[in-house]
Amino acid sequence: MRIKFPIVLIGMLILFSASIALGEVSRVPWLVVCGLSFIGIFIFDTENAITKNIANSTLFLTVFGLVLKSILEPSVEYFWRDVAGAVFLIALGFEQNSESWDGHILLRSMLTPAVLFFILVMGQSLPALPAEATLICSLAGIFLLALLELFSMLRKQGDVQTTAFMSATRSATSSIVSLFYCATFLPNLIHEAPFINIQLLVPVMGVCLAMLGFFLRKSRERYILFCSGWSLFILWTALSFEQNRIFAGIGGAVAGAWSTVIVSRAPIRGNDLRYIFLKISGWGIPGSILFTFILLGLLPSTNMNLRIGSVIWLLGFFIYWSGLVGNADSDRSTPEQSWGWRQSIALALTIASTALLSEPGMLARAMSVWWGGGK
Repeated sequence: MRIKFPIVLIGMLILFSASIALGEVSRVPWLVVCGLSFIGIFIFDTENAITKNIANSTLFLTVFGLVLKSILEPSVEYFWRDVAGAVFLIALGFEQNSESWDGHILLRSMLTPAVLFFILVMGQSLPALPAEATLICSLAGIFLLALLELFSMLRKQGDVQTTAFMSATRSATSSIVSLFYCATFLPNLIHEAPFINIQLLVPVMGVCLAMLGFFLRKSRERYILFCSGWSLFILWTALSFEQNRIFAGIGGAVAGAWSTVIVSRAPIRGNDLRYIFLKISGWGIPGSILFTFILLGLLPSTNMNLRIGSVIWLLGFFIYWSGLVGNADSDRSTPEQSWGWRQSIALALTIASTALLSEPGMLARAMSVWWGGGK
């Protein structure tokens, strides 16, 4: 049974308005970022997968509500419990919208990482654990959420039918959770060795994902790698603890979620320049909004780890884009998509955002005022 578009949109607006009314002033900017990400995903759902049936609509609304609720939580324990619920529903959404599969359930089911995430969250509540072990559980949970989709690549069918809205939902949740947690709850322990070295570990993981793309032939599998790599990039900006870099990550969280759902994985018509431009925007090639946030995230720093990390990320993006050019797309089973009003809005936003964000200092100044000076 298909759900009407206005019904889901009204439900999202009610959840968002209620969270704004109940939230503290310091949490309002985070709620706005969450609202922009999820409402944008719904509007730009070109496949109409969210309103396809009651299950999809309910899952999407519930995940949105849980992420909003996690931002309102006063303690880290309740924050992680809300996130665990959202992760479980995201995994359930992948199962709902994926092809059937054969093989061992632990390696191919998306519920496996959801259960692991729940175990990590419960482990943080054990009173016998030292602070270092609790921090390891938190960081492991963040990494698991960023790499959640990689489990779907182990399916026999390559996760062919999973719709873009689930990837965008996972991406938005991962980005918002990592940014909010690092800015609000992350203890000072993260600044000490060996945890500080995580600023180098994250970009190295990004390079590994990019190199893996050379061995994949299907565009959907490379698409999953890009989504996971982008989530790691947002996490890296959060772990920088530098205001301008965090602001770039916040903007990248919204832009990444929108682009993930805007850019269809279907083949495009070669003579339609509009589709080509949107494809370029989605993959972050120069001239796009994503590329702008990449540049903002890689601004020079006095921190040696961040400087080395920036170089590693540049290498990773180069490897990934080289793989896009060098690999032939062997997945041609999806029909071509016609141009619609969502694509028109996406194209206009991409062009406008690129022009407005061409000056790096503009974004930092604007967000600094909105955040009340930041941290």
